Amino acid sequence: MTYNMLYKRFQSIGIPIFDRHHQGLADAILLMAECMTIHSHDSNDERVVKSFSIVSDHIRSIMFSHFSAEEEFMVFVNYPGYISHKKRHEKFIHEFMRMRNIIRNEDSSYIYDMFVFLFNWLINHVNSEDIQLREFFKGQEVVNFVIANENRWVIPGNKSCVGLTHRVLNMLRR
Repeated sequence: MTYNMLYKRFQSIGIPIFDRHHQGLADAILLMAECMTIHSHDSNDERVVKSFSIVSDHIRSIMFSHFSAEEEFMVFVNYPGYISHKKRHEKFIHEFMRMRNIIRNEDSSYIYDMFVFLFNWLINHVNSEDIQLREFFKGQEVVNFVIANENRWVIPGNKSCVGLTHRVLNMLRR
């Protein structure tokens, strides 16, 4: 996907690999919205549920990988807010998985609620929590270390959601 409206609401945290993770999450969240709008007349349509499953699996994969990388990074640099930041990640994961299970197993009409939750959480988390990482690293050589070791934290398939987007949209349009 291209530069999107959700990503425009983020501030850069000054760590390029994590900024790219955030953009990948924004792309995936907007793909979820696109899935909803194509078949908005019938949220229980099997194609909507299947596409939701594919997109939510992608979001889950990115989130777990991103949180793991970000937390490893915070430990490495002795970030003082690590414990509270990790707890926020855990709370998010719990709510994401709870909603995902409801949609997959009980009631797909909650897809919109999940989209709103993801959209708001990501903006708020990046702009209020992750941005503190930028402040902590100002004037430190930590960012240079991260840039030199970026491959360690690359999320497979997170360069863009283009392939996933085409796959899901083709399935929905059948």
